[in-house]
Amino acid sequence: MGHENWDDPEKAANFISHIPLGRFAEVDDVTNSILFLLSDKSAMTTGSCLLVDGGYLTS
Repeated sequence: MGHENWDDPEKAANFISHIPLGRFAEVDDVTNSILFLLSDKSAMTTGSCLLVDGGYLTS
């Protein structure tokens, strides 16, 4: 689905215009979030959803 829709510049531009960060997530964006959750730095993070969407949901 992703490549089918987002490789079309018009479709991608419309969707990206609703993302506050102005771009799609990269693999490293998701990987870094997972690594955070696996680390001791997330010890006080419980019962939460970590959205990796560039602010899309809040816009």
